[in-house]
Amino acid sequence: MLNENKLDYEVINLGVSGYGTDQELILLQKEGLKYNPDVVILGFYLENDIPDNSKELLIVENGELIKNEKGLFKIKKYLYKSLLIMKGNSLIFSKFNRFGGSIVHTAISTGIYPHIPYYGGKIFEKEPLKYLDDNLEKTEIILKEIKKICDKNNISLIILMIPSVLEKNSEGNTYFLKSEYINSERLKNNFNNFFNKNNFTLIDLYTPFINKEENLYLKNNIHWNKEGQLLAANITYNFLKELI
Repeated sequence: MLNENKLDYEVINLGVSGYGTDQELILLQKEGLKYNPDVVILGFYLENDIPDNSKELLIVENGELIKNEKGLFKIKKYLYKSLLIMKGNSLIFSKFNRFGGSIVHTAISTGIYPHIPYYGGKIFEKEPLKYLDDNLEKTEIILKEIKKICDKNNISLIILMIPSVLEKNSEGNTYFLKSEYINSERLKNNFNNFFNKNNFTLIDLYTPFINKEENLYLKNNIHWNKEGQLLAANITYNFLKELI
């Protein structure tokens, strides 16, 4: 869309399914900076990214991020990878999955996979929601580190605030726990204050998405359908056009 309007831009998609902000920070450091980007757009989805950051790849000590080199974490990580390799290809795994609980449930209990309570509500009905507040500070520290790297390399960092499907239509999405479990408004306000205080640039999709009457999400899924993708693309394009 940028190039159709006589702008000369290359867009590189470094998004990876299931990544949290912690892994996005590592990806930016290891790979993203190689391309000497002018702009980095970071998609930020409150209900996913905060619990995703509960993974122990990075830990906070005295307000600083450090790589987790603890032996127990490495054992957990290899256990999880082994389960993934066995998935669908092993009689042992099928027995484990049947009698020992799902791979997701096991990974959560070991602490190597984040606790996201609205995924498959029945699995988590009796689980405590140790979920968002525990990782707010860590997420803010990660975001500050991403901004620090971008500022140092003269990169314009833009946060794309992605609204929750639960805010748009919780009744039609039976795959998730009811939205009463998640105080999205409080979280959104907290992060808006954080972003403003620390001079982040935002593209806020909340208002245009919530006000749209048409369905913008896939059925029983947190992801946008074609119409949602197009709306987000147009809003992002118009923002970038003004920025350029």
